[in-house]
Amino acid sequence: MPTRAAADTPEMSEYRGDTTPRIVAEAIDAVLFVGLADWYPPNYDCGACGYATCAEFLHHTKQLRDNSDNLEFAGPTCNLRDIDLGIAVGSAAKTAALHSIDCRCQTRIAVAARKLGLIRADVAVALSLSLTHKAVGFDRAIPAVDVDSLELDSTGTLPVGVPGASRYDGARNRQQPRSPLLEPDAQPTDTR
Repeated sequence: MPTRAAADTPEMSEYRGDTTPRIVAEAIDAVLFVGLADWYPPNYDCGACGYATCAEFLHHTKQLRDNSDNLEFAGPTCNLRDIDLGIAVGSAAKTAALHSIDCRCQTRIAVAARKLGLIRADVAVALSLSLTHKAVGFDRAIPAVDVDSLELDSTGTLPVGVPGASRYDGARNRQQPRSPLLEPDAQPTDTR
């Protein structure tokens, strides 16, 4: 299966010391690739890329795109096309969920497939699909993390509930101030 081959190569398993592609490849049933190839800007001249016009973006970034073969993805790409890609990925993931198919969106498998020449896309996302009863993308053991090792000074604030606060007229869980807002004997007044 070429999709498993993309994730199951030793080169990609050792890519940045990450073994996730190999682990996921052993558990998934299929992979759907969604990507951008031969894209063009929509000529809205929106400026989201930092250039005033789409023509300026294409002209000034051509050299960067031509020299991006060694990178994970070719780029830079049009921000609006990236948004289109995100919408397509979200729609595919939702469709999978509607059919009770476990779906996880990953770029690492897409990078592996791109590097192996299995897909032809400048930017892509791989949706690993599984029909099993377990969520293979999420049901893995979480690595142990020592969160108590940070030696930070206390800020002196604690999350506290504010007496009498309501959903719209006050803060339900505001931070305790460093210095009191009211004198200890003062009673809060209702300003409604």
